[in-house]
Amino acid sequence: MNYSSNVCDELLQVLKYIKQEDREKIPKDVINYLYSNCNSEPSFIYNQALPLKDQKLLIETSTALQDFGKKYWGWDKVM
Repeated sequence: MNYSSNVCDELLQVLKYIKQEDREKIPKDVINYLYSNCNSEPSFIYNQALPLKDQKLLIETSTALQDFGKKYWGWDKVM
């Protein structure tokens, strides 16, 4: 895993709005990686008024979310 600080920011912001039971399926070392590699000030704020597909996420963030969905949640498609 090699995410930029902006991707880590976006992932952490999006994960705040994922069901807790799904968040808990992500290994702690992955969550720790995201926190240790994010910016001190978030570069992205999730807009609850918009669906996930309209959040203007980086391509790398969208790819990471697809990977999380397949790997940890058993989803075929996240966005």
